Amino acid sequence: MIRTTFHRAQNFIAAGVLLALLLISCAATTPPPPDPAAVLQKTYEPGVLRGDLEYLWETLNEVHPDLYALTDREQLVRQYRQIDSSLTRPLTRVEFYLKIAPLISNIKDGHTYLSLPFHPDILAEMPSVLFPLDLAFIQEKTYILRDYTTTDSALVGAELLAINGEPIDRIIGDFSTFLQGETTSFIKKSLESDLFKIMYWMFYPEESLWWITYRTPDGREATEPISGITGNELVRLRTALGEMSRIAYALHILPEQQTAIMTVHTFRGPELKAFYRKAFRKIRRARVQHLIIDLRDNLGGNTANADELLSYLTETPLHPISVVRMKVSSQLKQYNRRYLSDIFLWARLYLFNTRFHQIFTHQNGTLVDINVNDAIQPKRKRLRFDGDVYVMTNGHSFSAGAYFPTFVKHYNLGCVVGSETGGLSGGSFGERISVALPTTNISLGISTIILKTKPLNQFSKHGVIPDFSIRRDISKEIHGVDSQLEQTLQIIGSHNITKGE
Repeated sequence: MIRTTFHRAQNFIAAGVLLALLLISCAATTPPPPDPAAVLQKTYEPGVLRGDLEYLWETLNEVHPDLYALTDREQLVRQYRQIDSSLTRPLTRVEFYLKIAPLISNIKDGHTYLSLPFHPDILAEMPSVLFPLDLAFIQEKTYILRDYTTTDSALVGAELLAINGEPIDRIIGDFSTFLQGETTSFIKKSLESDLFKIMYWMFYPEESLWWITYRTPDGREATEPISGITGNELVRLRTALGEMSRIAYALHILPEQQTAIMTVHTFRGPELKAFYRKAFRKIRRARVQHLIIDLRDNLGGNTANADELLSYLTETPLHPISVVRMKVSSQLKQYNRRYLSDIFLWARLYLFNTRFHQIFTHQNGTLVDINVNDAIQPKRKRLRFDGDVYVMTNGHSFSAGAYFPTFVKHYNLGCVVGSETGGLSGGSFGERISVALPTTNISLGISTIILKTKPLNQFSKHGVIPDFSIRRDISKEIHGVDSQLEQTLQIIGSHNITKGE
């Protein structure tokens, strides 16, 4: 039995139909909002679209610190030119997005992304229907995790083989070319969210009935039709299931097993330092010998918060980051001029923040290396944890969520369990800024820095590979059992593992 000793709840409003909420009407004098269907059906002339594409391409090259680090330069240039030459007829925002998204995807930088061409809330306001199944991608198979068309579905737990006669692997492959991410594990995990439903709607907006082919756990194959549901209905069902929020970070103690489970779903927020301090005091009082740090679905945040957590696990100073390489651009300067509204804050940043100072003292196009000499200092002995550490990861352990397990492994502070991280091992882009395409107004996020690690000074083209690869068990997950956590506890109970092995 898990006894909760400390937790902090925080609501997350995530992009996707999952959390779509209808806006409350304003005063009667406010003009009515535009019809969502009309917004999506509006077309743009080829010349306008080529202008937006040119702006996108020039801005990427001006702002990104190393646009071709993870891709082939000639291939990317050729792809840009092919898209430009294909813009010969008017397109809607969705059609234009489907043209240009593969270009951003091929950069393979998860911090450089193209936002969806509409706010997902729009789908909750429209009569269109969505694919009604939640999916789980486990190893090379696709499973049905939830069926929203009925409360007693025989489909749940079955392996999904095809939709309308098209193999599911081919569908996933097609969708993946439009999604931004650094690893296959990140993209597949992203499709487990409502992004699969949104992508399917963008490809086939008129479909409302799907023939699915599936294989039951006992090996029987069948094909049957399923009807879609509206975005509003999906929101209502999710709300009834209590899925509109999740815990940002929490600590659970298992006294009989001398084990603590620390969940950290984000490295964002100033409250994390206080959480760590309280949590490690409780861990020490409970005489915990095994600490599980759960970073699954941790999409990152501030690396300083990851460093703070590392400081509780080490006896010696750590130097995970040696250099931050930043590219100065007019867009980066414009982004940081927002601090001018507070002249005292501006002066403080300009005088005492090295990175901020460098932005405004170098010419546009300059690559600036900012040495990071400050080591992560270990906490005092009475606060440090000196037992066994297990860091749980998955495809949505990204950015700082991949940075942390990288250095747990490198400095032998513990072992990593679960599946490959969605963020790269050994280096990362970051500090993105956002710009909007001039006419279609689609948002583009672009990295402005590279975090270089020492001695891990090369980008790996894969995420952090776990010491213990743990496969999810769909037969347990459909009943709400965390199969990966269960297996991690079994590993702790059945192996004599020392720190770093």
